[in-house]
Amino acid sequence: MATKTSNSSGPQTKKTFPAKSSGSNTDNLVTCSICKRNFAQDRISYHETICAKTTSKKRKQFNTKIFRIRGTEIEPFAKEGFDKKQESKTKKPEVKSDWRRKHEDFITTIRYAKQVQAHVAAGGNPNDISPPPPSDTSDYIQCPHCGRKFNRAAADRHIPKCENMRHNKPANSRAPRPRR
Repeated sequence: MATKTSNSSGPQTKKTFPAKSSGSNTDNLVTCSICKRNFAQDRISYHETICAKTTSKKRKQFNTKIFRIRGTEIEPFAKEGFDKKQESKTKKPEVKSDWRRKHEDFITTIRYAKQVQAHVAAGGNPNDISPPPPSDTSDYIQCPHCGRKFNRAAADRHIPKCENMRHNKPANSRAPRPRR
């Protein structure tokens, strides 16, 4: 019989466990109805009470962010409960790009450029060839000041700057240039 002594600070107690035999004891094992593991006949009732307790409890999700931040200089700035899940909800939805149309426009432009090169190499004048097919820029935003077209990000940068520029205003509405 194997013995085990506990090293706790309390009184010394000896726990005795039956020694394992080399033969298979699968004949006297009973399956737990909750977790389907096998236990000895005398241990199954004790196991099932503990197994029922542990399976009924909902475990709290472990948050590694708290433990990584604790004790560092960033701790006062960390937001409680702010996860990547919440971060993704706050982002603006991306505008779906029409990559296939843009790709086909690009291929058409390349083919036209090759035709022009072949025509010029054969000794022809590039003005003899018809102009290239127009690109579809329906998703572009036109600047109200200069009339040029930009994609959304470039238009957001350009329009406020273009509003204050002098070169795109009519000559009669411009303020006179200061004399030096």
